[in-house]
Amino acid sequence: MNFLRLPEELLLLILSYLPFLQLMSVKKVSRGMYNFIEENCHKLQRLFVTSLEIKDILNGERSGNYFVIMKLVENIEQTEKSFSYSAEIDSLERLEDHMKYFNLNYIKKIKIKVKRPYNLFGILNNHIKKYSFLEDLILSIDGTNDFDDFAVFLEKCNKISFMMLDGFSQINFPEDYIVPTFPFLRDLRLRNKLENINFGDKLLKSVSETSPMLGCVSACFDSKLNLIAFLNSIGGVRWNSNECGNPCTPKNFELFVHVNNNNTYHNNYGFRGYSEALIRTVMRITNRRALSFRNVNEANIFCVRVCINCFTRKCFSYVGIPHEVLTAIDKYGLLNRLTRENLITRQRLF
Repeated sequence: MNFLRLPEELLLLILSYLPFLQLMSVKKVSRGMYNFIEENCHKLQRLFVTSLEIKDILNGERSGNYFVIMKLVENIEQTEKSFSYSAEIDSLERLEDHMKYFNLNYIKKIKIKVKRPYNLFGILNNHIKKYSFLEDLILSIDGTNDFDDFAVFLEKCNKISFMMLDGFSQINFPEDYIVPTFPFLRDLRLRNKLENINFGDKLLKSVSETSPMLGCVSACFDSKLNLIAFLNSIGGVRWNSNECGNPCTPKNFELFVHVNNNNTYHNNYGFRGYSEALIRTVMRITNRRALSFRNVNEANIFCVRVCINCFTRKCFSYVGIPHEVLTAIDKYGLLNRLTRENLITRQRLF
């Protein structure tokens, strides 16, 4: 009996009951069966993937291959009844042959540990339409030229309700990913969901949290300019290069760090967390080596006034300043309409 003569609905029903490996064997029966299964693979997604792990095989003759491990469930409401499926592939393109038969839109954990992901993020974007259930993401990569797909991948992750991401604890990025990932990391920091950042041994040697409220970081960078950019962006402070003058040089940065006048707040943590990040930005904007204030509150108000005057409306809508600071500044009538609306929205969310 030729199965291909059966009604399509009946044939799909029969094939959907086959385990994955048997389904792959049926594909080899004939060219017609192979084409039918390939064309209808999306209708055979009977199993849900809750966990995906992809890692390099580095030892022995199989070095250069990849090991894929998936945790599968038949009923997304009963995730305790799960089983594992694993496979070794010789290229990331072969990953699609395995993923297209499963539903990945309910995935809870993604772990990627490969030296060169190549087009891996493009493959993930094609098969994972949403990350609404993602709880745990671990990325360890040395670099890739697939910047566009990587940015889309992070954008999808950035749309998650981060309050659900309790397991979001470790992300390893190479140096050339610093700028594209600023908004993503800033949003995670603001929600205190990112505990451990590693931007490659050459760029960032250690990261420690200095402000639990904002999640600003104190770090040891090889490049002082990268340190300034990192602190400012994580703090949510971004500037328009056309309005803010020439960028600060490493020499100016060193002068700022070592300034030690009376009544001057500098790098001795007279300012903490968000204040230090703002001070660094304002000194870059105003081209000044030191700033003197009577108290921390006065410094905060001055910094925010500079930000309001210099930053674009779009950038300032994401400035990461704690609620009580913005509320205090609002009493002085210094916030523009857009910033006040953002402040009100934040108070409702947090």
